[in-house]
Amino acid sequence: MSSPPEFCVRNITDSQFSLSWNEPDYLPGYLKEFEIVIYWKSLYSIPNWCPREEQDTPNHSKKFNVSGSVFEYNYLEAKGFTNYKVHMRARTGEGWSNNSDPYMFASDSGGTFHFSSFHYNARLFLNNYLKY
Repeated sequence: MSSPPEFCVRNITDSQFSLSWNEPDYLPGYLKEFEIVIYWKSLYSIPNWCPREEQDTPNHSKKFNVSGSVFEYNYLEAKGFTNYKVHMRARTGEGWSNNSDPYMFASDSGGTFHFSSFHYNARLFLNNYLKY
């Protein structure tokens, strides 16, 4: 059984992050593919009256495979203000490695134009209202 790949997460923003890794230390056979599993949990609660976003799976996770010749992946579906846990494993002709140690991190909060626009419009309204 091959050793699990060691990887790092970088370029973390409110909408994406990058994974990069090296070939596992021990490879019994040809490296075929890597499996990446990403779990997430939002750091804010969504009120019941707000529409819910559809999730990929009920437990908020996504699993996908990349070629054994690829050693980096840009995840472009991240959400702001969210905890993430990522682990990987490698597959050779002899089978799958164990899972790597999980890497845990939080995405940036992001913030949207709508909040700043609302704040600005409310202040403009109050300033104009208070003049009269």
